[in-house]
Amino acid sequence: MRKKIIKITILLLILLVGLGCLNNLFLPEERGNDIWKSFYGLPKDTIDMVFIGSSHCWVGFVPMIFNKTLKLDSYHLGMSGTSIEQVYFILVEALKTQKPKFVVIELFSIRPIRNSVEEAPMIHSSLDGMKLNKNKFKAVKLNADQNSRLDYLFLLTKNHTYWKDIDMSTLLHSRTNNINYFGYKNQLLTPYKTKGEKIIIDSTELREIKSLPQSRIDILDDIEKLCSNNDIELIYVNIPFITQLKVSQVELAQYVNGFVNYAKEKDIEILEYRFFDDIGLDKTHLTDDGHTNIEGAYLVSNHLSSYIKDTYSESLKNIRYDFEFDTNKQLGEYLSELAEFKDKKN
Repeated sequence: MRKKIIKITILLLILLVGLGCLNNLFLPEERGNDIWKSFYGLPKDTIDMVFIGSSHCWVGFVPMIFNKTLKLDSYHLGMSGTSIEQVYFILVEALKTQKPKFVVIELFSIRPIRNSVEEAPMIHSSLDGMKLNKNKFKAVKLNADQNSRLDYLFLLTKNHTYWKDIDMSTLLHSRTNNINYFGYKNQLLTPYKTKGEKIIIDSTELREIKSLPQSRIDILDDIEKLCSNNDIELIYVNIPFITQLKVSQVELAQYVNGFVNYAKEKDIEILEYRFFDDIGLDKTHLTDDGHTNIEGAYLVSNHLSSYIKDTYSESLKNIRYDFEFDTNKQLGEYLSELAEFKDKKN
């Protein structure tokens, strides 16, 4: 009987490994999938800071600026529409191979969740590229509708038609790191032309408070404990926007106000850039109604990295700064794009 159990266990392990390999073949070229492939390929214990959140995060924080200012190595795990329920599991996965000293979480992740059908593309973006393991099973169980969980665990049930398009270049893609700028994505447009026009206009509605549901407080507690247990400085940041995913700036502000009360109780750092008029953010720094463009990202990243340098000097000691050469090269490219963008805008 014991031998039979051992054989069954070995067979199941082989099956899981095989399914994991198949999942890699069925990963389309999408932001979340590419980020996970790139992240898993990083040398162990080389990342000192990770950014986690939605697309507001990966177009809002420029890792090269943080690297240069703080003399460390940062990386993006920001993906499309990521909610706070996915942030926790992304962080758990990141800590399997890295030991960051800082975790920066963008607060659009506490946006209200509508329904599982509307959320499905965002959940896939965050979780599809994650390795098939216990953490992913837990993430899918919490985030996905019960009837569609297999689509998140075994991607051939969702992406079976992908076989039709597989060729050598597609197969090579699964082995290629095509992520530049440490996961940051430049946005080179702006629909707004009037300088000085505020992104958010203060109102009584903006100051109203919506309490966070207990389920979210539990997740936030789990994130805080995970960071505390691993000696990680946890920082939440709110980047201003107008509207995104049917969420208005007013609605999110009310949830952020609720989060501020929670953060005060837990002594957690939060920076709200909707109140930081002195750094010069206005509507011309948006690429659309939901995201900062390259200039807006520069303003946020420059201010935040300087703030961290002044505030967390002790935590910045004894850091190796492994990717200094890559940082300098890619920062030069980024600054050239920024200068060109400013010239065209003006």
